[in-house]
Amino acid sequence: MPNIVTQIQTTVIRFLQEHFFDLYLKIHAVGTHNRFQPSSRLSSYGRSIRALWRYPLSRAEADNYLTAIDHPQALKTVAQVESSLAKVRELGLPAHKGKEKNWDFLSAFSLILQNTGNDACIVDLGSGPTSVILEWLNLYNYSNLYGCDLIIAPKQSGHIQYTTQNLEQTSYPDGFADVITCLSVIEHGVNPEAFLKECHRLLKPDGLLIISTDYWCKPLDISQIEDEHGALYIFSPESIQSAIFDIAPDCGFDVIGTPDFSCGELRVERPHLPELDKTYTFYMMALKRA
Repeated sequence: MPNIVTQIQTTVIRFLQEHFFDLYLKIHAVGTHNRFQPSSRLSSYGRSIRALWRYPLSRAEADNYLTAIDHPQALKTVAQVESSLAKVRELGLPAHKGKEKNWDFLSAFSLILQNTGNDACIVDLGSGPTSVILEWLNLYNYSNLYGCDLIIAPKQSGHIQYTTQNLEQTSYPDGFADVITCLSVIEHGVNPEAFLKECHRLLKPDGLLIISTDYWCKPLDISQIEDEHGALYIFSPESIQSAIFDIAPDCGFDVIGTPDFSCGELRVERPHLPELDKTYTFYMMALKRA
């Protein structure tokens, strides 16, 4: 019997994904919130029903929960994580499975809503097979959404078009995007200069580039460690300065705000990878195309 129930659930989910993507995202949001805030099945069903008519919030309502960075900075406290997760829940968004990641994804979402309209073109570079940020924007009625990655097969999910591409050399036309996001990607062997030049080509004048990456306030040697995406790199103040901030002007970008390189109490939990568990945090920045 459990197997039959699972098969039915899988079939229903696949049907919703293919034919009623927004409805699927609303229901999925409730499930992700239960992951971090366990509740009874009855309570979960009640929230699912409410989600069908409450979300998305109006822009005026959403403004109460938007939180955008105004200068490059690291995630520093547990309170920031809890606050971000609570706001994601109030916005009716499917929470990121990595609890700490809701901090930078919420900030990216906030920057986009505060600076664009629903007709803006948003490109997520290194999106993976399902882009959290693009799914959030799909829920809030954005219709020009594009994700690309080397490890995915082309597909259409709601308003999101996924393609197989190298983020350092995409096939999108010049001046295609109003906003580019690249969240927790550049630490996986991306050439910073090639990446910034490609983003400059893709963005419209005054377009936004929103980046987050792994970071700690002193250099860490993790050259022998790999995660599910392969080799990775944890930036330090010196390396992120030279990799991004020093070359940004020559690549046609202005850094928004003055970088803060300090760290706080928070370290990201990665219990499935003990060598990295609680060794680093996330760093986030926004750049404007000159």
